[in-house]
Amino acid sequence: MKQIVKLLMVSAFVLLVVSCSKDQSTEDQRFLKTYTEILVERFRTTDTAIANSKIAEVIKNNGFTQETFKQEFFRYMNQDPKILRTLIDSANVRAKKIIQNDTSTAHY
Repeated sequence: MKQIVKLLMVSAFVLLVVSCSKDQSTEDQRFLKTYTEILVERFRTTDTAIANSKIAEVIKNNGFTQETFKQEFFRYMNQDPKILRTLIDSANVRAKKIIQNDTSTAHY
């Protein structure tokens, strides 16, 4: 019973995040996608040097440099911390879902 309640709560939260994400701009979506991929790489890769290399690649593949991504992060933080918090929360939810899918499809 607890699992059903937990599943319903997670589903409602994901639905809320997805519905809120429709209001996000293209810039917000690109930042969100990049941040999500960074979180996933941080989780997947335990070696810091390898993780940093993969993260640099993620940032580049999403059209940022490390400096422009950092500037974008601080722009959100300075202009509207609520938007940044929403983006980070959304990235965390998406990253957890990706990681869960990875572990649920892994064959042991």
